[in-house]
Amino acid sequence: MRKISSIIPIILLFAFLSGILTLSCSSSMSIIEEKDERFELVNEFKILTPRGYNPNTQLGNFVEKWDKNNELFSDSLKRFFISKHISNANFTKATKLEPGKLYTVKIFSIKEAVDSKECLSFIRKQNYFGTNAQGLSLVLEYYKHEVPDGITLSFDEKNSLFESLGDLWVPNISFAKSELIYRFNIMPFSDIKNIHDSWIVVDGEIYPLLIYIICFSD
Repeated sequence: MRKISSIIPIILLFAFLSGILTLSCSSSMSIIEEKDERFELVNEFKILTPRGYNPNTQLGNFVEKWDKNNELFSDSLKRFFISKHISNANFTKATKLEPGKLYTVKIFSIKEAVDSKECLSFIRKQNYFGTNAQGLSLVLEYYKHEVPDGITLSFDEKNSLFESLGDLWVPNISFAKSELIYRFNIMPFSDIKNIHDSWIVVDGEIYPLLIYIICFSD
């Protein structure tokens, strides 16, 4: 009886440890299962919003700096284009960034064909959030060297995107740095399907561009 009673605690301990091991393996498997091979992290950096940053006037200020003073781009750009739809009035519902706050920014390349809904779902699963045109303007103004060549899309919740002509519009930056070409534009939400790569045409020349998505976190 003494031998049996001494073995029982060992059996219970073994069962307890086995349970922990099983739980740990299950958690690891769920993490692996959640990884989406269609997206790949290509860059991660910190961005500090200026103390005077105002999300309600940011886009107007950005356009004014570029349009009147050309303060943003002094590196002899051949082309820089801002859509007339990039305005404070069109993006009043955008997710607001706070002034004087440090955020983490991640940029993911799109490895396989996806659509807008899948991109938005992926961002949510990362516990990140889209920042619409306001976030893109900050990146373009202060951290454009962090953005790869290609089209970088800045998603937000559907009720926060600019709506016009029966569609939602996703702001994006198009870079072809080797040719010093930058574009700050919008793209129809419904047209972003089966996207993997794209191109822009300038003066009859075609420049291939990869597609990326950008998101922020606290």
